Amino acid sequence: MFSLRDLLDQYNKEQVSILISQFESSKNPDVSRFLKEKSIRFEQSDKSRTYLLVPEENILNENGSINILGYFTLAQKHMQLPQEISKSKRKKYDGINNKATDINCYLIGQLGKNDKYKKVINGKEVLEQAINIIQKCSEYVGGRTILVECENKEPLKKFYTNNNFEYLSTDEVTGLLQYILPLNKTKFVKSDEISNHLQIGC
Repeated sequence: MFSLRDLLDQYNKEQVSILISQFESSKNPDVSRFLKEKSIRFEQSDKSRTYLLVPEENILNENGSINILGYFTLAQKHMQLPQEISKSKRKKYDGINNKATDINCYLIGQLGKNDKYKKVINGKEVLEQAINIIQKCSEYVGGRTILVECENKEPLKKFYTNNNFEYLSTDEVTGLLQYILPLNKTKFVKSDEISNHLQIGC
């Protein structure tokens, strides 16, 4: 696994744009568009962090770009809790206060797999890697909830509920469904050293 931040530390913006250019998700074009058009800007402005899942071998293809199996983007979000949820859930999400009206969450803003490698990796594996990173962050700075936002489509709803996320609410502005997951213990998978794999002149 590579972080986009590490790539930008070692190569210039133009080189990184080429490295991440061969990712396609036909089921969710927005995921492809974000990686190619926005991820670098969001990374450099510290709005989010993006991580690329790569094969153990043949990391670069013939076009000089990375063979990206899948990727995810993490950020932070402050959100209001719906008025109708119970006191027990408020305490569950906040950790202390059963009257909490808002919480801070780790947001999985983007998550997808490359069409080219859809038989190599599945969505659950990409999600697990994202949760691993978040768990590591929580060990250092705290935090207890993960948030995802998705369109109102049955496959997406089923995917998140099957992975222990709970429906929380619907965003009144975007119309996206919000699912939340209290943090559980997972193992953190350390990123490989990029320089061991990529031979690109700076």
